[in-house]
Amino acid sequence: MIDRKNPDRILVADDEMSIRVGCEKILTSLGFEVVTVENGLKALEAFEKKPTDIVFLDLMMPGLDGLSVIPELKKRDPDVVIVMITGYASFETAVKAIQTGAYDYVPKPFTPSELKIVTGRALEKRNLLKHTRNLQLERERSLKDLADEQSRTKTIVNAMGDPMMVVNRNLDLMLFNPAARFFLKDEVDPSGKPLNEVLILPSINEELNKIIQTFSEKPGITAVSTEISDPNRNKTFLMNAARINESQVEKPDSSLEDNNSHMRGIVLVFSDITPMKDLEKAKSRFVSVVAHELKAPVAAIEGYLDLVLNDFSPELEKYRQKIERCKNRAEMLQKLIRDLLDISRMEQGRIDRQLEGVFPLPVVLDTVEFLKADAEKRGISFDFSLPSEAENPFKVIADKGEITQIFTNLISNAIKYNRENGTVIIKSFTADGFWRISVADTGIGISEQNLKHLGEEFFRVKNAETIAISGTGLGMSIVNRLLELNHARLEIASTYGKGSTFTISWPLDNGK
Repeated sequence: MIDRKNPDRILVADDEMSIRVGCEKILTSLGFEVVTVENGLKALEAFEKKPTDIVFLDLMMPGLDGLSVIPELKKRDPDVVIVMITGYASFETAVKAIQTGAYDYVPKPFTPSELKIVTGRALEKRNLLKHTRNLQLERERSLKDLADEQSRTKTIVNAMGDPMMVVNRNLDLMLFNPAARFFLKDEVDPSGKPLNEVLILPSINEELNKIIQTFSEKPGITAVSTEISDPNRNKTFLMNAARINESQVEKPDSSLEDNNSHMRGIVLVFSDITPMKDLEKAKSRFVSVVAHELKAPVAAIEGYLDLVLNDFSPELEKYRQKIERCKNRAEMLQKLIRDLLDISRMEQGRIDRQLEGVFPLPVVLDTVEFLKADAEKRGISFDFSLPSEAENPFKVIADKGEITQIFTNLISNAIKYNRENGTVIIKSFTADGFWRISVADTGIGISEQNLKHLGEEFFRVKNAETIAISGTGLGMSIVNRLLELNHARLEIASTYGKGSTFTISWPLDNGK
């Protein structure tokens, strides 16, 4: 179909007036823009003035003949479609014209129908050439854009100070920056080789396999961080792994695929955290030394204060309150020392753990019984929602002492930060392979601003309602560390002025 607003342009070059007039009349009626000239030189001049789609060219013309004009036209536009007009039609002239660059030819005399057919073929050829040229230009632009993007990506990757690697789904090394050479064997180019064959540290591949398992079991997780130690070079790195996914394409049998079926690869970025780990170790050693040095003197002070209080003469009775206050301070200092030593041992990995299958509810109830006296002093009651062991016996793998320490902190906090005559609510149940237990209070609650800092070392909520409540600010930090050791998690919900709820999810012992 001819575009009437932007018609295709046809140039007719023939020294016969009747041919020029006839072609112009027929082609114009078909909607083409037609220009006619009488010789080869004028054909070239007209062609240069305005782009032309199809050229009808007489073979024999005064001056430049048709065969001489063809290469000149092709120089100006390689995609121009040329149709030869000749009264000397022969096989030899047709072959020569085609070899020179013509697309087709029409012998004189020709009918309007023959002209229309030849023009139709020439127009299809022209459109095909234009489309091909556009595709080629688009491809070249795409390749250039891709090359530019790859160049930018390579520049960014190479400029990264941290080691970076990219592996495909088969764990072949596909991309790495110069800093990643720290982890690679001395090879000319390890690209494309299995990662486990080119790594200096086998632990990287071991951790990567665990990460892939995590991605498979938990599709919602797209990034995982883990520590990698290099004992030979005394280095510790934080390895951050992020999965690269394919576009999610709906497939009929997608429900049968594993969760890694759309994973194209994984990006690994390594951060050197050796200075941070060294600082943590130095801090832990310092805290441990100071705590040990303080433990004996403070215990002696507390013991002497007990002796004084137990053997008070009547004339010194007026000093009893002050000495009792000193004893309370000594007890608080002893608790702080114990907490500091606990944290120090956890950070240095020097805690003795007796892991076994434990029925946790009796441990929780023993802790409640131990703290009940503190609750009764303030008129605080306990509300239990616990399944009986006969109805639902279950175990968790844990150190019994750690369970006691965790719930001593949580329940004592629920008592200390509760209101007079308040309630501590303890609920327990099992679901989805976890033991879930919550400790809630009807106390003063925690503001949203303070809630995000809960668990930080030495953090305590400071306001008019808590100023008289003693504490070290280390209890929740210890709870978090112990829960992490047991692969359990803590969720905290609190409304300021109404109370707080601490919920623990602890993996059940599947081998019970």
